[in-house]
Amino acid sequence: MRSIESVSGLLRLTAILGDPIARVRAPQRMNTLFDQQQRDNVLMVPMHVTAQGLAGAVNGLRHYENFAGAVITDPHKQAIISHLDKATAAVAHAGACNVIRRTPDGQLEGGLLEGDGFIEGLRRRGYSISGKRVYLAGAGFTGSAIAHALAAQGVSEIVLFNRSDEKGVLLAESLSTRHPSVVVIHGTDTPSQCDIAINATPAGVGDDSSQAFSVSALGPQTLVCDTVIYPLMTPLLIAAQQVGLATHHGEQMLEAQISLMADFMLNH
Repeated sequence: MRSIESVSGLLRLTAILGDPIARVRAPQRMNTLFDQQQRDNVLMVPMHVTAQGLAGAVNGLRHYENFAGAVITDPHKQAIISHLDKATAAVAHAGACNVIRRTPDGQLEGGLLEGDGFIEGLRRRGYSISGKRVYLAGAGFTGSAIAHALAAQGVSEIVLFNRSDEKGVLLAESLSTRHPSVVVIHGTDTPSQCDIAINATPAGVGDDSSQAFSVSALGPQTLVCDTVIYPLMTPLLIAAQQVGLATHHGEQMLEAQISLMADFMLNH
């Protein structure tokens, strides 16, 4: 547990920017991680920044010499890109950013770690994705980030399903262009014959009882994954569990992503 003495002029500051901000849990998680890593000189604080105030807030961060970086949450994941000096390939692919860092010369660089966080969460549980056939529901920011990360890590095939055909087609074209060795197929809401089935849509969040896809045709060895954080066991995961399928919930992706975000902000 950090002491009050650790809050000194030697402090490196990190933040989370969003609107609203009252219910975010990243500061608690990140500060716990900093304590575990014995980084007593690093602290994360929430910053309530509206859409109208985003440009001014981000520009101000350039001038804090002890500012290390920030997690970016809704509704700023798209808008912040235009205020950055540079960004990773993942940001360019998905058109969204969920973490930034300040370089020693005062520039701001953006990253998107949802895809890497998803894969790292699987790796921590001993799941390898190399050569796997993946079904993915969702072609938004999260789905796109996960799809590109999966393709970069060597899956053999990605079956895409998205209720908006336009987004699905754009993601398929992007994947085929950047990862020509990966087979990309358009799917339906009833996947079959895949090793990993993933929900990267908001279906099942909070009190929503919907499922992004049916588990009825999945084989017994399929791992069913959800990116929704609350509730822990979504309707999709409950349905998968009821028919004896292994499950992977959104918290496991988030925990891995928190570690990656800390490294992105601090280790450069």
